[in-house]
Amino acid sequence: MASFSTHSPWIFTFGLLGNFVSFVVFLAPIPTFLRICKKKTTEGFQSLPYVVALFSAMIWLYYASLKSDALLLITINSFGCFIETIYIALYIAYAPKQARTVTLRMLMLLNFGGFCSILLLTHFFVKGSNRVKVLGWFCVILSVSVFAAPLSIMRLVIRTKSVEFMPFTLSFFLTLSAIMWLFYGVLLKDVYIAIPNVVGFILGVIQMALYVIYKNSKTVVPMEPKLPQHNIDIAKLSTASCEMKPAVCPHSNEEDDHTENSKDPSNQEQPRRTLTNAFYLDDQSLLHRMIASFTLEDQRSKILNNFIAIKCDSTSALISLVAKQREMALHLTWVLGFGLLGNAISCLVCLAPLPTFYQICKKKTSQGFQSIPYVIALFSAMLWLYYALFKEDAILLITINSFTFFMEIGYIVMYLFYATKKDRILTFKLLLLFNVFGFGLICVLTRFLTQRQKRVQVLGWICMTFSLCVFVAPLFIVRKVIRTKSVEFMPFSLSFFLTLSAVMWFFYGFLKKDQFVAIPNILGLLFGILQMVLYMIYRNSKKVVVAEPKLQLELSEHVLDLEKLGATICSEIAIVIPRLNDGGDGIIEDQNAKEQAKEIVKAMDVTKKL
Repeated sequence: MASFSTHSPWIFTFGLLGNFVSFVVFLAPIPTFLRICKKKTTEGFQSLPYVVALFSAMIWLYYASLKSDALLLITINSFGCFIETIYIALYIAYAPKQARTVTLRMLMLLNFGGFCSILLLTHFFVKGSNRVKVLGWFCVILSVSVFAAPLSIMRLVIRTKSVEFMPFTLSFFLTLSAIMWLFYGVLLKDVYIAIPNVVGFILGVIQMALYVIYKNSKTVVPMEPKLPQHNIDIAKLSTASCEMKPAVCPHSNEEDDHTENSKDPSNQEQPRRTLTNAFYLDDQSLLHRMIASFTLEDQRSKILNNFIAIKCDSTSALISLVAKQREMALHLTWVLGFGLLGNAISCLVCLAPLPTFYQICKKKTSQGFQSIPYVIALFSAMLWLYYALFKEDAILLITINSFTFFMEIGYIVMYLFYATKKDRILTFKLLLLFNVFGFGLICVLTRFLTQRQKRVQVLGWICMTFSLCVFVAPLFIVRKVIRTKSVEFMPFSLSFFLTLSAVMWFFYGFLKKDQFVAIPNILGLLFGILQMVLYMIYRNSKKVVVAEPKLQLELSEHVLDLEKLGATICSEIAIVIPRLNDGGDGIIEDQNAKEQAKEIVKAMDVTKKL
């Protein structure tokens, strides 16, 4: 905590206890998944609790990242995202086709569609402290909805008079977790944490009371074997949301007054007075930065008109300011043009694999295709999207990387649906390595080890290094084209659009003076030109290497047949040669037979040599 008041030690204590209890609850499904891995089947378990728990952890993690002094919330929800992702990956690996399809649909709906919609809406339509409030109410609604899940279990216990579907240890730890996070939220004066855990605490007490009442009762209504596991898993869901109650630092009255004043029409002139004071202080660099931050012509003209209305002692300063503003407007026009062209071309590149996946869906098999290009492309889009969120005027980077993110998710989902079990497990390993562990590690390190300006630079270097490594990938295709003298594996249209995309993004980064965007696209441009040159050289060439294996095979079969033929001839010769007799006529006949045999053997040797 930033300051150690009388409440701070208690806040820190309840936060640590909440982390510990929630950590234990997150590990509760491990025995279930050990049994799944051992039997290599999901045994009718449902994936809904784990999908919703992952969504809850993602929302609370996003909420906590916008708060100050929310380290305890970030730690537990980061662990929640990690462990729930592993549970879902194991479930999909061993689930039957129908259950796997349902799980992937829920992931697309909640964890990708829902979370990204919330992310974009709160980023572009909500500003300042209101963003935290909107996210807080999102989290409250989600958590209260999740806490309503145990009602079905309590109804089942009352109807069957059996607590076999409601383990006491799970109810106890859920209640204990709700208590810890309730006091944590109350001491922080954060209603978004306190309210859901009040509901969780009440329902936890009711569950333990029902356990005491029905613990010695016998089952009245026989239940199906699969239903208990489903209910137990849904109970675990409330666990995840209990622990994931982010700590919100209380808003000061000054901040509330500031937000109220910002809504007051009488205070609309405040920006003009601020800019005027800055002008009188001769802080023209501030003015230039403020004008540069606007990309719309009408907004820039409004700011300029505000300053023109001010009485200036020096008209030369105003003239130079207008000239710089016009130059800046022309510069921004070129930046916007190259950015829009880069978006359009990159969209076409993202849509390039559609025919491939159409064939996969049509044939219902992945046909030996590899998933690593799509996993890497998804990881790249996530990195650049994270980088763009910290940049000013990076809306064009956000749009294209958001589109790429959704497209690559769709490709990976279709690949997982039709891939073999071995390829599916390999894909999940790659997703865990790059998109979960790698991206999560980068987020945590840049969040806690860097400040805002340095954070952008560190993220830029990471994105640039990764992009340079990705651009090296075409070297393998180039080598294959040179070795086989065939451009079958390097379509000209794809190379052309990749080169064109690199050109647009290079000029975009160059004009915006963003080296992290410009430098990787220089390498992309060079490799793109190299690919098109190779296409022009080898487009009419024939394959050289492909025919060799068949030729060797035919020769070996031919030699084997000759050997068989020789053995047959030798055996026939041995049978034809008569025995030697003492008579003269017999000797003459034997000599003639020997001569004929020698001629046949010579003919056989000649045939072998051929």
